[in-house]
Amino acid sequence: MLTPTVSEESDMTEEPEPNAGCAVEDVSNWLACERDAAWTAKLVILRVERLDDIRHFGDCLHDHERHVDELAGLARIRGAQLREPSFVTREAHVIGALVESSSVLAAMGALEIARVARYRSHDATVREEAESALDRLLARHRIDAEARLRWLARRLRAPGPIQRVLAL
Repeated sequence: MLTPTVSEESDMTEEPEPNAGCAVEDVSNWLACERDAAWTAKLVILRVERLDDIRHFGDCLHDHERHVDELAGLARIRGAQLREPSFVTREAHVIGALVESSSVLAAMGALEIARVARYRSHDATVREEAESALDRLLARHRIDAEARLRWLARRLRAPGPIQRVLAL
């Protein structure tokens, strides 16, 4: 089971100045990606066969739904008009096209590698003195993504690309 990385007393309890430190569009884009990740986790649960896999991806779904709630809260504080969910990534389409459990797990490894890279790319742009509420949320979300990737590495016994990403 994944350990939650966000405490009940998160950054969401503070009411930052509207648009301070991060653009509403950035929050909306990350929110859309997390919504896609939640849908992807739901599809994975339907496609994998082993109970430990189902349980793990249920935990992943819980993480993604928590991330959606956190980002939606930040977007509302920023004054964003929340859009209806729409698929902005191809993740759910990739998983939806697969049938075999082993193919689904391999695809999830590739998707988690891409997610970790997206978070790390954002991390590289953050200056400590100008860190925003979004930056702090995404840093915690990256930790969750890295935990999911470590689980997949153990499950797939895949020392290759996954281990290289985790070693960075």
